Amino acid sequence: MNLKREFTIAHLEHVSLDPDNWITELEALQVKLDNIDILSKMTNCNLMISTMNSLSEQYYPIVDNLEIRLMKKGDNPDELTLDNLHENLSNCCTCIINKDDDKSDREQGLNENFQRWFNFRKYQHQAVESKLHL
Repeated sequence: MNLKREFTIAHLEHVSLDPDNWITELEALQVKLDNIDILSKMTNCNLMISTMNSLSEQYYPIVDNLEIRLMKKGDNPDELTLDNLHENLSNCCTCIINKDDDKSDREQGLNENFQRWFNFRKYQHQAVESKLHL
């Protein structure tokens, strides 16, 4: 029961963490559950559903497509596999991190531009005051 609960409550701790390691941990739990008894068997499909349901909202845009692929069965080349899930979520994580880095760079650039503008205005104000006091 503890393993099943651990699996059920597992979620990706932070959006900047690579989901590949987290999914690997879930797969390890899946193997442990499968070794206990037949009633606790965890299929790859259940593992993928649980993984997608435990992701943070930054992953939601990609999850819709992954869920559609999960429903495809048989010899369909677009069927979702664990390897596909690993790859797609890792790529998404990289994009999220890069997006956050770009945002940080833009914010830093705006702060630097504001500071330049503020210093320029301060210099102008001092120049005007010194001319008035002459």
